[in-house]
Amino acid sequence: MRTDPAFIARAALGALALLAALAPDLRAQFPGKVLRQQKISSTAGGLVGPLDDEDLFGVGVTPIGDLDDDGITDLAVGAYLDDDGGEMRGAVYVLFMNADGTVRSEQKISSTQGNFAGPLHDMDIFGWSVAALGDLDGDGVEDIASGAWLDDDGGTFGTESDQGAIWILFLTPGGTVKSQAKISETAGGFTGELETGDRLGSSLSAIGDLDGDGVTELVAGALYDDDGNLNCGCAYVLFLRSDGSVKHTQKISAEEGHFHGPLVVNDRFGYASAPLGDMDGDGHPEVAISSLLDGDGGIQHGAVWILSLSGQGVVLAERKISSLQGGFTGVLDDWDTFGRSVANLADLDGDGTIDLAVGSGGDDDGADGAGAVWILFLQPDGTVKSHQKISMAEGDFTGPLHELDDFGQACASIGDLDGDGVVDLAVGAITDDDGGQNRGAVWILSLSDGTWNNPGHALAGTLGQPALVGQGPLTAGSQVSLTLKHALAGKTAVLFTGFSAVFAPFKGGVMVPSVTPPSFALPVQTPPAGDLALTTTWPPGIPAGTTLWFQVWIADPAAPSGAAASNALAATAN
Repeated sequence: MRTDPAFIARAALGALALLAALAPDLRAQFPGKVLRQQKISSTAGGLVGPLDDEDLFGVGVTPIGDLDDDGITDLAVGAYLDDDGGEMRGAVYVLFMNADGTVRSEQKISSTQGNFAGPLHDMDIFGWSVAALGDLDGDGVEDIASGAWLDDDGGTFGTESDQGAIWILFLTPGGTVKSQAKISETAGGFTGELETGDRLGSSLSAIGDLDGDGVTELVAGALYDDDGNLNCGCAYVLFLRSDGSVKHTQKISAEEGHFHGPLVVNDRFGYASAPLGDMDGDGHPEVAISSLLDGDGGIQHGAVWILSLSGQGVVLAERKISSLQGGFTGVLDDWDTFGRSVANLADLDGDGTIDLAVGSGGDDDGADGAGAVWILFLQPDGTVKSHQKISMAEGDFTGPLHELDDFGQACASIGDLDGDGVVDLAVGAITDDDGGQNRGAVWILSLSDGTWNNPGHALAGTLGQPALVGQGPLTAGSQVSLTLKHALAGKTAVLFTGFSAVFAPFKGGVMVPSVTPPSFALPVQTPPAGDLALTTTWPPGIPAGTTLWFQVWIADPAAPSGAAASNALAATAN
């Protein structure tokens, strides 16, 4: 066996060129497409629950930091029709996560669990929205807010006024409630004027410290507010104290907050929101707020507004993204409800500007109402540079989704859960039927940033986990390299390369690249000392956007079944 790196690199180069010639219809993997997915439901992903029929788990999702200090981000997920303690009172699940997107353990918060004193009442639908607040009270543990948008505080006694409320939950490291505070028309210092059916808490997002007092502010939607006209909707900027009460309230609507819109009847502005940081570098933060039933371009196409806020919470500038505005060229159909959810994806494509995920739960790709998520690559002024759709028909998401799953009802950026250097996305599909009718589900999606991505799955050997590192732009004529580290020296190894991934069980670990054509397996020998470095020139003929999957398996007596494995790499041709 020839073992010198130069020979191995030339062999790899020839194999890649041959594969490119044999596989002209290679799948593109541009930024925002799905590299890997994991479902969490009654029957998948390690969730114990139990979930019951019609719980609608996944209506709200938020990352809550590393609550249990195990190095992995944890999640809070709403199940707003849960019946603990009474009919449709609602619940929130705290999910302690594994790096692969499965659930290690969980803690439920409801009328009967998690030390939550409430009180909740029938039909409150606590858990409709959830938002991470950071460590609001300074005890070293993350805290959350949850909307109960059919709460009746402020209404006539004995009636269902549905004015809505927000619960601030101060958590313990175990995910139970240490204490709580309520914000409603009659509690928590809220000074807005809610009317019957306004539904405060229809959306929640922490947008950072606007007024410089060291405490984050909270944007809360009330999508049935009638400022301007019937059900135009509004959002409140709530300036919080560390005890969860409100010291100042600023309303943003068709009539207040210097927002010009326009909003029209039944736009439902305030359905979803997400902080965007200071996108344009002018010292003022931006926030995305959706207008769910906006009619730009057709019936209930939906829209998202990008608003720049002052330190007092009023609007300094605004930009609309819809079928007709903001540079968005995606095709929306009637009743797609673009804006069902919004999430800050950080800078996914590496151009220096925040990118945005937007749920479109009514999208019909694959089946009526199956749902979709749009990845919007933004420019500093809030317009859309380009986009990538994730659905049953696009974005390399394989689901499956079914009719009326409502994939995209919630979406949340959950940071780099799997350690591949790219943000991951949690997406709710609230009417998924795993285990029973409308129990709900959450999909964890590992996204591509269009370069070298590391989806993990190393298998430890004598020297720990072998590491495979890729460098260089994957353009014809460019120098690229693969370096294998922490592998046992002087052993036979095999570099597997394929144009798709299978994530199949293999020798006690996971074989990531597909080994069926088009693919190749190249034998190599690890050097007697040091790392194995393969450097070559990227061949012509591989279409831009094509993803190649790499992984090295090495003979190692200390590994299960006698073979250790490197992490996989997903590399995208430019």
